[in-house]
Amino acid sequence: MILLICGHARSGTTLLRHLCNSHRDMAVTNELGFLAGLGGSYPANSRALLGRVWERTSRGIRWGRGVRPGFRAARFAASYLWALRANQQGVIDTASVERAMSTIFPGARVLGDKDPRYVSSLERLVGVPGLWSLVIYRDCRDVVSSYLERVRTVWRRGVGDLTFDRPERVTARWIRSIELMERYSDQLCIVRYEDLVRQPRAELERVAAWLGVDPDGYAADRVSSVQDQSIGKYRGGLSVDELALVMDLAGPTMARLGYA
Repeated sequence: MILLICGHARSGTTLLRHLCNSHRDMAVTNELGFLAGLGGSYPANSRALLGRVWERTSRGIRWGRGVRPGFRAARFAASYLWALRANQQGVIDTASVERAMSTIFPGARVLGDKDPRYVSSLERLVGVPGLWSLVIYRDCRDVVSSYLERVRTVWRRGVGDLTFDRPERVTARWIRSIELMERYSDQLCIVRYEDLVRQPRAELERVAAWLGVDPDGYAADRVSSVQDQSIGKYRGGLSVDELALVMDLAGPTMARLGYA
């Protein structure tokens, strides 16, 4: 089974990935983007994956520990493309991805990748046979506040996307992400960030049921460590004018989701 985890940036995709990776039957990589190449050729997939690795490495972005200690992006790319080479004469589908991933993470029943950018490709990816899409969303005010904080601090060193550097730009992209999520809601598993951090066990059991894995398979210490302090942090992160702008643009969508 191939799983993608997505949602607008700063919506909790990283937290959701960590929790899924704590499950004994799951292995989800971090923002390698290789699922974006489904339906393409082996050369196209190779160029896309190697380009992604080079992009992040050259910009000094830390990949973290990956799905297991010491398993870095470059090593994954080499192992994955080597395992995928058997399909280099044809189209890369979920079956070939699953075979390649299984050689790297033997024993895992759910294999995949987390990348916020997949949400913009839901129109193309939803309905792909064998691909399961898990989407997380969060209060637009907290998303904008958290995103702008990153733009103004960590990402100023050239390790992040500075294109969306104003609240109206981030808000417009958040609205687009929500609209795509709503359009394909019957084909997705959707997680509300606030529910995940307030009642992680219940939400993760729901995800496990959807994936058909043991709901007790998550690491108990990982689940118990989830905290909800990030809810409402926009109150200290957005100015009065910024908050008013976000509400003016996203108010109807937020109301539809129960945020306003």
